[in-house]
Amino acid sequence: MKLYHLKVPETNENLKTSEDEKESQIDQKSTDEDESYESYRKDFEEEAEYDTSDSLDRFSNSGNAQSAENCFPCNVCNKLLSSKGSLMRHLRTHSGNRPFKCDICNKSFSRKTGLTEHTRVHTNERPYSCKICNKSFIFSSSLASHVTTHKSEKSFRCVYCERTFLYRSYLNLHLRMHTNDKPYKCEICNKTYSRKQSLSSHSLTHNPIKPFTCGICNRNFSHKCTLQNHIRIHTKEKPFTCDICNKSFTQKYHLDRHKLIHGGDKPFSCEICKKSFTQKHHYSKHARTHR
Repeated sequence: MKLYHLKVPETNENLKTSEDEKESQIDQKSTDEDESYESYRKDFEEEAEYDTSDSLDRFSNSGNAQSAENCFPCNVCNKLLSSKGSLMRHLRTHSGNRPFKCDICNKSFSRKTGLTEHTRVHTNERPYSCKICNKSFIFSSSLASHVTTHKSEKSFRCVYCERTFLYRSYLNLHLRMHTNDKPYKCEICNKTYSRKQSLSSHSLTHNPIKPFTCGICNRNFSHKCTLQNHIRIHTKEKPFTCDICNKSFTQKYHLDRHKLIHGGDKPFSCEICKKSFTQKHHYSKHARTHR
């Protein structure tokens, strides 16, 4: 096996792991500002962050173990890259060099491809479609992750609601819904979130640049998808219908949240009095009574 090492200047950034790269990629993904059950579902199926163990499992099971020959390892995080150019681009994630900036939200990236993909967050362009269920995605990696849900066993089970997940990282993210853990705080208004991408989406609300304008009421929005949801308020369009009671909704996550009522599932449980709720906002309102 031929291994090649490239040195980068020693900085505090070099102490970071490849987790920074993954978090940087996740920041690019589109999320609703509403902290809803559907918002979590999108994370699991489209945009969840993988644990390092998940990545190693996929690599070892891919049949590409022999491709480690003639690869280029990163001397900071030991990640294996297929070419010298890929290694050089990867090293930017440790050095903090991000020369490519988004004109809409000023977010910067170490690679031009990262900026190109991030732009889709604002335009809501989803060029990658699943051939099995026709679901579309912003990122090719999101599609690749989604495809595995059609054929893989979900072996990680939630101890609170018995829901199962494909990866441990999906489960860990889901558990925050039950524990109400919100480790990500906005530095401007101190609002907290359970997911980093939710914080990133919220941060745009402090950015005065909102390029998408409603042609009816002239209200501006940071995301094209948010504008599309807003327009339904004017048109009264409710394309998402419950197949049990025929009640219709303007947004899919409202429908998914509504379906919990019919299923009897109450995933939001109060740790103090053990009372359970079908919807998170009902639980949050109840939790305030204990303060």
